[in-house]
Formats: sequence, C-alpha cells, structure tokens
Amino acid sequence: MQKKFLLLALVAMLSACSTSPPLTPNEVANLEARAQKYNHSWYALISFSQLDFAKKPAPLASAQDLIDKYVKGFYIALNSNSQAQVQEGKLLAPHFEEFVLTQQSCSRALESKQVLAPALQMFCQKTVFYYQLMVESFSPEQVASLNLWALRRSSPQVWQLGQKNQLGFNYALPQASELKSTRFAPYILEHE
Repeated sequence: MQKKFLLLALVAMLSACSTSPPLTPNEVANLEARAQKYNHSWYALISFSQLDFAKKPAPLASAQDLIDKYVKGFYIALNSNSQAQVQEGKLLAPHFEEFVLTQQSCSRALESKQVLAPALQMFCQKTVFYYQLMVESFSPEQVASLNLWALRRSSPQVWQLGQKNQLGFNYALPQASELKSTRFAPYILEHE
C-alpha cells in the first residue's frame, strides 16, 4: 500500500512539474508565418558554419573572430531590412523582438513535445539553439549593444544616442576574454 501511495505521489509531482502547454492552432499558424518570413534571412549564412544545432561543437575560430564574424554577422542577419527605433527612450530592434517571440513559441512547442511539421520543427530547433548561443551568452546590455551595432546604418541618429548611453543601456559589445565562460567555449580555437 505504501509503495502504491509513493508511486501515485511521484506521478502527481511529475505531472505538476510538466512542461509548457502546447501551442494553440492559432499560435502554430503564427509560428509558421514567422518561419516562412524569417528562416532564410536569419539562418542562411550561419548555416554554412559549424555553429549548428545538429553538429557537435568543435573549435572554429579565435574568440575575437567568433565575435567579429559570427556574432556580429548573426545580429546583422537577424536585423536585416529593419530600422532601429526609439520607444519611450529605449532602443527597439523590431526583428530582434520577433526573434525573441519566436524563440518563446518554439521553446513551448519543443518542451511540450508538440508534433510540428518537419520544416517547422527544424526551424524551432535552430531558433532555440541560436537564442541560447547568441543571446543567452551575453548580458542584456551586450545584446542591446549588438542590436544597436547591427542597426547603426539604418539610423545614424539612434546610433549616436546609443553610443552616448542615452537609450536605456550602456553601450558595451562583448569582449573576446568573456567568451570562454559562455556557450561559445567549445567553438574557441585556442591556437591558430
């Protein structure tokens, strides 16, 4: 009797700790629309690198080259055909905001083990992987700085405000010395 009770208690605890609820059909349709709109522009260039969710991490470049070529390149691709905006004194990078929303939807779908079309499943895996690598590896100020840097040509006025720390954050790009303590560590080539 005690074993049965313990087993039921364990099942109840695991149920309470279950993953996120699956996406609604409307949320899936919105996610599919974002995948169609952004899949190529967000991931086409970086898909040719070793920075891929389906590949085992391996040394790829020096820490500085990872920042200069891969991180900055990703933020340029992410923000392509977008304009820097200022809203309530803060930087707004519209395509980055779309990326964050997409990652949240993809995370929910993947955590709930929701069955998605194969192309949408792959898009979600890429989105979560690159969010973890390219966003979670950095502080919020560094992420804002990367977005500002990527959008600097779209609005010189916003670029100048950001460099003067007048957009709600201190402009500070990631430094090579910081990369070893991030998800980039296995991609750092120590000796070139």
